Amino acid sequence: MRHHHHPPGGYNGLGHLDLPPLLSPAMQAVTDGREAVDRLHTIVEVVGHDSIPAAADSFYGGRYTTLAQRIRAIEHRAGFRIIDRDTRPLAPTPCGRDFL
Repeated sequence: MRHHHHPPGGYNGLGHLDLPPLLSPAMQAVTDGREAVDRLHTIVEVVGHDSIPAAADSFYGGRYTTLAQRIRAIEHRAGFRIIDRDTRPLAPTPCGRDFL
């Protein structure tokens, strides 16, 4: 049986990327488990679009409700709102800016 050595920050869904050993609790929560890269890609990609539906049309196959639910789930993991839905284009909240 082969044993893998995990980086000092512990294993996360990002594998063995060169990450700082101590990720923020929010980043640990968002990158824990499967689909970590997809979660990060989703939250980064939505910024700059005029709205969630516009973002869904651009990179999420037009599935607005699914994208909105996904963003809420990511923010729930992080423990705070990452995307300010009241700005046009969409932008990170102050906490979201630090997170990203």
